[in-house]
Amino acid sequence: MPAIVDGHMSGPAYVDFVSGNTLCYDKDVEGDCQATVDLIQRGPRAFRVRFMLATRIPDPAYDAMDLAVVDDFEARDLKRPDGLVKVDEVDYTVTRDGICITPEVRTAGAARSLAFGIGEDGRMVPVSSAGLSTFREKLREAWAGESIAARQCWQYRLEGKQLRQDYYLDGVLQADDVTMWDYLPTDASPLLRLPE
Repeated sequence: MPAIVDGHMSGPAYVDFVSGNTLCYDKDVEGDCQATVDLIQRGPRAFRVRFMLATRIPDPAYDAMDLAVVDDFEARDLKRPDGLVKVDEVDYTVTRDGICITPEVRTAGAARSLAFGIGEDGRMVPVSSAGLSTFREKLREAWAGESIAARQCWQYRLEGKQLRQDYYLDGVLQADDVTMWDYLPTDASPLLRLPE
């Protein structure tokens, strides 16, 4: 399998790249990553990544997943969280020229998701088991609502010191949906970490 296909990484080459690097985008004012991707499991034709996304919770909260975390904190008499960390573990198929996923597999990944509120001291506080069940249900609903294609795929290529991600719905390039990732060696990344 060639490492480069039509100017972008082959699927196996991308998996090799993510194996040694943490991807990061959406940095805050202090330069810390608000979204990270790490490879956590791989096989010959598929791999699993951990996607962590930190967001500020609006006031009043209006997103269903935000509300699940806020309600959980209130039920436990905890101070309203300043933000939310969502952790997804999702399986992708490795193809000759990128990676792909189906809506069914993506929605099933919600069952492995975790949710944390960010306290005023910056610590990640896990939601309760009941709060997590509600969060996962809201996430499944959100992902099911986004599933507008039978197949979603991504292709990657290095541009300078960043990794460019192009997005395809049923084989059609979505030219206005490009993500530029920073990357750091996984063992040297001072990025989002799950609490011990």
